[in-house]
Amino acid sequence: MPIAATDVVRTATVRLDDSRELWFQTYSLGRRRLGGIRVYENNKKYWGPTRSGVDMTLEQLLQLLPELVSLSQLVEQGSVVPPLEYARVSAGRTSEWVVQVLEASGMSSVLLLDIRKYVSTERFTGFTRKGLRLDFQHIDAIAEHLPSLCESLEAWRRGDWGLFAQEESTESSKPTVAPESVPTEYRDYF
Repeated sequence: MPIAATDVVRTATVRLDDSRELWFQTYSLGRRRLGGIRVYENNKKYWGPTRSGVDMTLEQLLQLLPELVSLSQLVEQGSVVPPLEYARVSAGRTSEWVVQVLEASGMSSVLLLDIRKYVSTERFTGFTRKGLRLDFQHIDAIAEHLPSLCESLEAWRRGDWGLFAQEESTESSKPTVAPESVPTEYRDYF
């Protein structure tokens, strides 16, 4: 039975085209907290997440961010010729995330950003279906929103997030006057 993801928090959204959006979100999966970048489809037949996306830990996202920023700068300078494997981010003993620049089939002027999981086990060695492939024009938006995703994961790690967040100990954070909509018998709690 699959483990359901809980406590999903969307930190940002980027519009890709008329029917697709890129969602940046954090969620709990068992005891792990992951940051996800996932394509969401919205058309007449379906609304929701697609299989296209990446789910990474805070450490992996912190390794990915500077790689994307430097790759964006290299492409702007014109010093990238696809296909190019640019970086690898470790995802465990047998897998890693590979950042590549590819060209769209039949269109040499259109660059694609590909972030895909690569595994190396006894049974299989190669790229998996887990990953994200987008027009390269979205790399700056991804790099812009990754820090908010990392901050959300860091807040969860510190305990400053969710239902069990640590409360502030200062009395100045409490309102001095109870709101009018609170029943009289409960106003002493404010």
